[in-house]
Amino acid sequence: MGSATVLAADEGVLVGLNDAVVVAQSALLATAGPTMLTIAAGRPRPFLYGDAAPADVRTGADAGLSFISSHTSVSFAIVTSTYMAMKRRHPDGVTKWLVLGIGVPIASTVGAARVMAGRHFVTDVVLGALVGAAMGVVVPALHDSPVRILPRVDKNTAAIAVEVVL
Repeated sequence: MGSATVLAADEGVLVGLNDAVVVAQSALLATAGPTMLTIAAGRPRPFLYGDAAPADVRTGADAGLSFISSHTSVSFAIVTSTYMAMKRRHPDGVTKWLVLGIGVPIASTVGAARVMAGRHFVTDVVLGALVGAAMGVVVPALHDSPVRILPRVDKNTAAIAVEVVL
């Protein structure tokens, strides 16, 4: 919500909405990838390494879903993709640095809170931050790419075409 507000205030509602969709795509990919890795890894959460957690929490469905932190990943994806949008709109402006200066500490706080709550190890949060930052750079870059992958469907065939815009 904060990212969409910043973009709309800076660029106007329609252009800001377009960039907000790119930010949302970054966030969705930053949650999809870590979620698949988390399920595949099955790493136990830190609270399982002691006996302080109640039995129902210790045997809960998410007790083995530590690696990696999707909360942190999404937070960093939003900050990074918002930065990329501001950088594209105002390459020499100071606003992009304000986005990083305010956003990175907030995203880092999300990661720290996950560690302090016993839900993730530090490595889960660090990898989540790296994945999120990567999605925040890659998704906006793909939108600026001259290569488009398009579905082609007609009466007899269905295919995927690669189109290069010159």
